[in-house]
Amino acid sequence: MPAAHRIDIDGQTTPPGDPWCEDWETAARRQLLARLGRWAVALALLAGVAAALVWGTPGWPPGARLSLGLLAGACIAWGVLQLGHTPVALGVVLALSGLGLHSPQALVSNGGDGPLWLMLGAGVMASAVHHSGLLPRWVLRAAQGATSARMLLMRVLPVVAATAFLVPSASARALWLLPVFMALARALDDAALVRTLALLFPGVILLSSCASPLGAAAHVLALDLLRHAGAPAPSLLQWVLWATPLAGAACLLAAGLASRRLRRRPGRRPLRLPPADLAHFNPHQRAVAGVLALTWVGWLSTSLHGLPPAAVAALGALAITWRPLTGIDLRTALRLADWPHLMFLAMALMLGQALVGSGAPWLLASALGLNTGAGMPGLALLLAAAVLAAQGMRSQTASALLLLTLGLPWLLPAGAGSAPAAAAAVPALLCVMAAGWCLLAGRHWHPLHAYARAQAAVWPTWAAPSPGPSTEGQRLRNALLPGLAALLLVAGWLVHPA
Repeated sequence: MPAAHRIDIDGQTTPPGDPWCEDWETAARRQLLARLGRWAVALALLAGVAAALVWGTPGWPPGARLSLGLLAGACIAWGVLQLGHTPVALGVVLALSGLGLHSPQALVSNGGDGPLWLMLGAGVMASAVHHSGLLPRWVLRAAQGATSARMLLMRVLPVVAATAFLVPSASARALWLLPVFMALARALDDAALVRTLALLFPGVILLSSCASPLGAAAHVLALDLLRHAGAPAPSLLQWVLWATPLAGAACLLAAGLASRRLRRRPGRRPLRLPPADLAHFNPHQRAVAGVLALTWVGWLSTSLHGLPPAAVAALGALAITWRPLTGIDLRTALRLADWPHLMFLAMALMLGQALVGSGAPWLLASALGLNTGAGMPGLALLLAAAVLAAQGMRSQTASALLLLTLGLPWLLPAGAGSAPAAAAAVPALLCVMAAGWCLLAGRHWHPLHAYARAQAAVWPTWAAPSPGPSTEGQRLRNALLPGLAALLLVAGWLVHPA
C-alpha cells in the first residue's frame, strides 16, 4: 500500500486528496487550535488575577483575596473555557470548604429556613407539575377558540408568562413548553405565525421569569446576599408587586416587535389549532393547580401567618406529592428534581456569602478608585456589564453573582455592617433582571437554539427565501435590548433620581 494512503479507524484506506477527509481534518485542526487558544487566554487571565491579588491588595484579609480569586476563576471557566456549570460549581464548593471560607453545613443546618430549602420545595412542586402535564394542557386550553393570529398571541403569551410562578427555572420552562410549540407549529398552516411563536416562546419565558421571586435561582441568590449584607431584602409579595409590571412591559415590547410582520401580511388564513381534546384537565392536574395556588397564597401572606417561605414550600411539596391526590409520590418527585440546578445554587450562595462576609466587593471598589453610591451612573455601568457578561455566560445565576459582587458597593456604599436604606434593594433586583434579560443578547442560552431547530424541523423551506431562524432571532434581540435597558433605567431612576 502506498505511503500516501491513510488508514481509517475501520481499516479502510483513504486516497490522498479526498475532499471529505480534508474537510474533516481542517475542521478538527481548527477546533483544536480554538481550544488551545481558549486555554492560553484562560491561563493568562488566571495569572493576571493571581498577580493582582497577591501584589496589588496590601492589607486585604486572606478571605477577601481567596473568595475574589475563586469568583474570577469560576467566571473564566464559564466564560472563556465554556466548561459545564456543575463541575465548576462542585470545584468551587470543595475549594470553599477546603480553604475554610464557608461550610456547606451552614446552608442546611438552619432548621429548614433558608434559600436552598425554599428552592428544593419549589423544585419538588415543579417536578409534580411536569409529571402531571399541566403546562401543555394549560397553554393549549388557552389557545382554543382563537380565530386570528393576534388573538392567538393574546391568549397564549400571557399563559406562557404566568408559568414563571410554577417552575423555578427559565430553562426548564422552555424545555417543558417546547412540545406545546411543536404541537402548534404542526397544526398551524401559517409559516409567519409559527416563526413569530418560535421567537416569542423563549423570549417571553426569559423576560417573564423576573415576575416571580422563585422564577430563577438568581432571584433567591439576590435576596440572600442582600440579607447577608445587612440590607432589608424585600418579601416575596413585595418582589411580585415590584417586578410584575416590569415583566409585563418587557413581554409586551417583545410581542410588539416580533409580531410586526404579522400586521403587514397581505392575506390572512383561518387558524388551524391542535385538537380540543388535548386541552382538557384531568383530576390530577386540577389538584396540582389547586395545591400550587394555595402555596402561592401562603408565600404572599407570610406577614400574616408568620411561617417562613421555606416552611410553606415544604408543606406544599408534601401536599403535591400525595399520590391519591396528584398521582405522584415524594420519591418520584425527588428523582425528577433538577439536582444540578440546586448544586449550582448552593455554590453561588456559598461563594456570595463568603464574598460579602469578607467585604471583598467594597475592598475591590476602593482599590479601583470607584465612586461608590453613584446612583444612576452606577446602574448604567452595571447594565453595560450585564450585556458583556451575557456574551460569555450561559446562566443567569452566574451573571447575577458577578454583577451583584460588582454592584454591592454602589447599592450599599456604607459597607456590609451598615444599615442602608430600603431603596437599595430595588436596584439590586434590577441588576438580577438585567443578568437574565441580557441572555437574549448573547448566543449561549440553549432554549434559543432549541426553538430555532424546532421551527426549522417543522418548516425546513424557510432557509432559502428568507433569513434563517438564528438571523431573525438576533435581529429581534438587537431591537429589543435598547427598550429593555430603558425600562430598567426608568425603574432605577424612580428609586434613585440622583
